[in-house]
Amino acid sequence: NHIAQAIHNDSNRAGSPFMAINCRAIPHELMAGELLGEENELRIQPSKFELTDGGTLLLDQVDSLSLEMQSALLQLIETGHVMRLSGSQPIAIDVRIIATTAENLEDLVAEGGFLAHLYYRFGVFNISIPSLRERTEDLPLLAERFLARITKKGNRAVWIDDSAMTILRRYPWPGNVRELESVLERALNASSDGLIRAADLPDTVRQGRV
Repeated sequence: NHIAQAIHNDSNRAGSPFMAINCRAIPHELMAGELLGEENELRIQPSKFELTDGGTLLLDQVDSLSLEMQSALLQLIETGHVMRLSGSQPIAIDVRIIATTAENLEDLVAEGGFLAHLYYRFGVFNISIPSLRERTEDLPLLAERFLARITKKGNRAVWIDDSAMTILRRYPWPGNVRELESVLERALNASSDGLIRAADLPDTVRQGRV
């Protein structure tokens, strides 16, 4: 999400909307309406592509999309138009689509779980990001960024002492950067003065348990 946002912010689309959708968090039966929009007698629900027209749409965990939704997405990419559910007119859209996955899409294609043509569409430009446990040297920078965002409204000065940072570097981070952000928020709430110490970290992190 942070990398996708940075790509958007550093592009000629920066003045247009950025939106992220977690494909795993939305039930399959609701995904079509959420992604493609819907029309009925009572209301019009614009598609996420319309809402981000000119900007960037991040499809997080794209491997969770059903084959039916993958097919709809492929058609949208190839035609440059979206058709709302129950709609009668295709709507032209201009959106940069960024997709993320922790799965091996080549294996999913071979197993029939991901459309080959959609995989090749997404394969035009790939960025491989190692898991957090493989790049613990990034922890201080990531922690600074997350804490700055968490404390933005409160305008608080926050940092992590050396003992807590040593523990963070040692922990295996099975939940990757999302877990880091959650741990830092909990630790900040436990801190009395804005300095995160080892004692403020959750027990599982301090004890190195997954």
